[in-house]
Amino acid sequence: MLVAVILALLWTTTVKYNQGVFTPGEPTVNAWLSAAPQLGHTPTDRDLYLRLFYDTHAGVPYYDAYARVYQSDPLGEFRLPNGVPGYRLPTLFLLWQMLPADGAVLPLAFLVFATLAVCSAYAIGTQLAPPRLAVLGALMVAAAYLTISTSSFVVFVDGWAMAITLTGLALFVASQRKHSRPLLWAAVAVMLLAASLREILLYPMLLAGASALFLPKQKWVKALWPWLLGFAIFCIIYAAHAVAIGGRVDKSGSVGFWLNGGVGHLVATQRFFEQLFGGAPVFVPLLVVTGLAGAVLTMREHARLGVFLTACVLVPHITFLFFGSAGRDMITGAVPGYWAMLVIPIALALAPAALTPLVKFDKIDSVHVGFSKG
Repeated sequence: MLVAVILALLWTTTVKYNQGVFTPGEPTVNAWLSAAPQLGHTPTDRDLYLRLFYDTHAGVPYYDAYARVYQSDPLGEFRLPNGVPGYRLPTLFLLWQMLPADGAVLPLAFLVFATLAVCSAYAIGTQLAPPRLAVLGALMVAAAYLTISTSSFVVFVDGWAMAITLTGLALFVASQRKHSRPLLWAAVAVMLLAASLREILLYPMLLAGASALFLPKQKWVKALWPWLLGFAIFCIIYAAHAVAIGGRVDKSGSVGFWLNGGVGHLVATQRFFEQLFGGAPVFVPLLVVTGLAGAVLTMREHARLGVFLTACVLVPHITFLFFGSAGRDMITGAVPGYWAMLVIPIALALAPAALTPLVKFDKIDSVHVGFSKG
């Protein structure tokens, strides 16, 4: 019931806010989404993605539209993307073509994914903690997704893809707890779909496959090959993506593409997520540490699952110290931290598991009403 209330508030607030009910006299999110940015006036990623929404609806082939937007923008010095990673996979944009050709419909479609994210966070939490605590994880994910659905972040692929990853994680947790092969295959398929939207989200698939090494050697092949198959399919998809780009990249701008990591980038990811939450600067790092603690505590009952969940939180953050985005804020020159949307929601879903030892619950968390004879 509490999750249903959270979702009702998420939907209602998004619809009303985007219509301008809470900000009378100010430009609305829907008004911005309903107008295609003009070519040559797309200096930010949000303008680029919204322009792609309208161009692909108008019948312009995806890769042609992507290159044209880049080459028409003087702030980008009329250059093409500096490598294959500069092009988003077309998966979500193909899905958007199934929607009406009005950008104002995007938040409504996004709310379906947001609902999936909230329910998946709750499903992860209930398998690792009492349901009453799992609601907290669902609430935190809903808070982050509310900010996305009521801002220009709604046109970024990240939030959409992360919702699917959370579903894949929920299925994988269930497959390990129930020793269910069908649920395992479902987890592979769903995580593959997420990676097909945003290639960085390949990392949960790789970590899930690597976690099989914690099983006895005689079980390695059976546990590994679904993930190896999923990885092979992803490689085919990404290779097709690279071929479709057809060399439309500006290699002169690719120097140091992956070398913007460091402590600054790690801190930037935390600060970026503060935009979705607000609060004190230490709030988001505290939530991440709490989620990491919840993952570690899972090892007590299920070693492989606990190691996998711990790696899902820890490995990306360690990676940020060595690799980062090539982009820079046009005004401040700061390193962007938008990859936070591809990592931190997992920690939010795991946070309730860390709180379980601190709270005393009845042995049966559900409420049962019974009658005794006599």
